[in-house]
Formats: sequence, structure tokens, C-alpha cells
Amino acid sequence: MKRGEKRRLLPLAAVLCAVTIFLGSCSYIDSAAKKLGLAPNESNTESAGGANEAGETDEEYPPLYDDESMYELYPLRGLLSDTEKKYYDRFVRELSDFASEVKFSNADEDGVVKAYKSAVNDHPELFWLSENYSYTKSSGLGNVSIEFRPKIFLSFDEIKEMKAKLEAALDELLQKSEPPAGLADDTGDADKFEKALAIHDRIADIASYDDAVYDDIKEGKDAERFYPQACAYGCLVDGLCVCTGYSAAYQLALQREGIPAGRLKSDEHEWNYLMLGGEYYYADLTWDDDDDGAAEHYYFLITSEDMLSEDDHTPSEGELFIPEADATEYNYYIKMGYYVESFDIEEITKMLERQYASGTMELRFATHDVYEAAKRRLIDGEEIFGIVFSDGERFPQQCSYYEDEDNLLLTIYS
Repeated sequence: MKRGEKRRLLPLAAVLCAVTIFLGSCSYIDSAAKKLGLAPNESNTESAGGANEAGETDEEYPPLYDDESMYELYPLRGLLSDTEKKYYDRFVRELSDFASEVKFSNADEDGVVKAYKSAVNDHPELFWLSENYSYTKSSGLGNVSIEFRPKIFLSFDEIKEMKAKLEAALDELLQKSEPPAGLADDTGDADKFEKALAIHDRIADIASYDDAVYDDIKEGKDAERFYPQACAYGCLVDGLCVCTGYSAAYQLALQREGIPAGRLKSDEHEWNYLMLGGEYYYADLTWDDDDDGAAEHYYFLITSEDMLSEDDHTPSEGELFIPEADATEYNYYIKMGYYVESFDIEEITKMLERQYASGTMELRFATHDVYEAAKRRLIDGEEIFGIVFSDGERFPQQCSYYEDEDNLLLTIYS
């Protein structure tokens, strides 16, 4: 009756280290290149005494969007100074048009670098970019000019072809992301919750974790190679990815549905944060997709306490933004009505019935005592086989289950 042990995903330290050098659209650690014995991820050359370049005016930094509400989708931009936001907007505009370098006159060096890193992490559609770059700095008469060159491992013809495929795959994903059956009555940001849930489940359905690529990256193979599996392209187009592919694809899809979202990394892993109802929540699609069936939801819209205490979820030093997430209104189990506060067989029957058609039924328990009572009676005492739903259908006489005592989670498969 008992289901085999849940497959734990491989540690991803090497994935992120390697990706720092080759991959765009993901968040990376600055020391990754050194760990692989490669060049550092940034360099610059400086020349002094050159001609004074004219300072740039506001007209040279037009707004990126006519609708200012669009900026709310990109959390890192909101943390920048007004000047840094101008640099950020120029990066997004010109790099979206496949520029190989971006030039700034009378610029703040640190502000340009910060703006670039923020833009790359806010915009997963720029999948060919990474935090690996170089720039040339020239100064004269108090002005600093910068020629900034992202490291790109693809030709622009390849990028344009891949970008078109990514956009088509993204459109298909959003069209086919239907809210699951059994949603509780909702108010407020319910439509965005339903969209976030539907996209989460759809990505888990179409994508699989690529263990072979993980092994290659971990071993440092083909250092000068672009890995599509580590960005949104691999996840949505090829259906194969590592954690950075899952997180970039989810971020991109959420943003297209008007939901602010970003990515956070540890030394070994990467996951998402998103905003609903004015509050931040965390989500980890990699760990919710075990490739054995329907998506699971323990890591969907959880708090900082639940996420950041987990193995592989300690944020790296130097992260640009670590949201505080303490709201529970849109937690999956609470919002869907699958949160068990006391053992009541009638209420549990209703919870199972709403999920029965999917073949995967999840219950989250408020306390360890309630969890133990449910497991003792439903599983050990086999009371689950005596459950009869409202339409008269009896629960099947054979099932499998997964117990997660640490997280007070019981998942039953019919």
C-alpha cells in the first residue's frame, strides 16, 4: 500500500555555478566562474584623460512602458534609484533588440552594474544573457563613459529563432493553463491565484528534470556552452530543464499574466517569489514536480519560515532582494480547503472528494497530533477504504500514499 520514497531532486550547486558562466535569464553567484577555474564574471578596462563626452539628458532615457503599472511586475527595478532605473530601462530596451553592447555617457559605474544584474534577473525572456559581462570605462574631466558588453554564447540568428519558439511555447502554456477542478469560493486576488496555480500545474505536467544535463554541469563539462535546460527556453520548448529553467519559466509566465514575480537562489538551488494581494509568497516548482504524476503543492505559496528553513533554500550572499513572506491567505492548502485542523472524517471525505478526479489527493495538517490521528485511522486502520463520496462512489480498495511527517503532509494516490 505504501508508495516508494519520494524522489528528492539532486543538489544543484554545480548547476548554478556552471550556469553563471553560460546562461542567461537566471540568478547566479558571482564566485561561480572561479569555482570552475574560468575567468571572473566581470572585468573592465579603464582609460583616463579622454575627451569629455556630453552628459546624457532625460530625453535619452525614455520610459520603457507607457503604462506605469507594468513596472510593478519587476520587483528588482523597484529597488533601484531613479538614475539606476534609467540604466535598467536602457538595458532592457536595447538588449531586447539584440544589442551586443550598451553605451552610457556620464554614468555611475556601480549603478550601471547593479542595473544590469537587476534587469537580467527581472526579465527571463532575455534568456541568452547571464551575469557574466565585461565593460570598458573611460573618464575625463569628471565624466565616466562605459561600454558594457554582456557575455553571449549564441549568434543573434540563433537567438531570434529560439526567441520565436519560446514566445509560441509561452502562448500555448498560457492558453492551456486551466484552473484545476475543486477550487474553493474566492474573493480578492482569486483570479491571479487561480492563474498562478494553473501555470504551476501545467509546467509540472510538460517539463521534466534533466538529470543528465545536471551531471554534465556538475562535472564542469563544456564550460563554453549555452545550456537551454537552465533557462525558460529549455523548460517550455524542450520540456527538459534544471531548477533555473523551472524558475525562469514560471517567472516569465506569471509576469505575462500580470503577477509580479522574481527568483531567489541559494548556493545549490533556485526558486521563485511572487506577489498576491499585496503580499509576497514563495514557490518551488522544481520540488513540486516529481515527474511521477500530477503536480504536488507543498512548495506552492508558502512562507519564508517554511521555505527558507528547507535544505538548499538558504539564500546566497549578495542576493539583490530577499522578500519577507509571512502571509498565509493564498497558501495552497488553506485557499483550496485542504487544511485539516482537527480529525473529522466527514470534512476529510469532502476534501478527498474534491480532489479525487485528479488522482492525487493532498492533505496538510495543522498540528502533529492531528497528522498522527489521520495517519493512524485513515492509513494504518484502513478507514480510507470505507469512505463513500456524495454520489455514492466508494473509495477504491487499493491505493498508494506518501507521508511527510516533517511537513505534516499526507498525499494519497487513487
